[in-house]
Amino acid sequence: MLDTENNRIQKFNSSGIYQSQFGSSGTGNGQFGFSYSYFYKFGLAIDPNGNIYVADPDNHRIQKFNSSGIYQSQFGSYGTGDGQFILPTNIALDSNGNIYVVDTNSNRIQKFNSSGIYQSQFGSSGTGNGQFA
Repeated sequence: MLDTENNRIQKFNSSGIYQSQFGSSGTGNGQFGFSYSYFYKFGLAIDPNGNIYVADPDNHRIQKFNSSGIYQSQFGSYGTGDGQFILPTNIALDSNGNIYVVDTNSNRIQKFNSSGIYQSQFGSSGTGNGQFA
């Protein structure tokens, strides 16, 4: 579960019993920046192998952790180019392992493969079909 006020992820079992936590505030590997938590809800996603992908909005990246909360890798950087983000807020995985990231301030959704390699994007700024405001 995202604990945005404390810049960490807390893990609970299916009965709601606390198990562990990882993360802290900062810009390093395994650290998070959730200062926009008053305005946005942030997301994480778990793949079939138990890997945890976390949208890290202030640091403009997606971080990947194993099921024990050990940092594995990251992708993304600040910007509007392919594979770059301005405030990524949510993340989802499909059955093929592709990763979809809501790039909030760029008004688009970007698609990456399971290794974090940019694949494509859709959406633009506006109020029409397929556009985001």
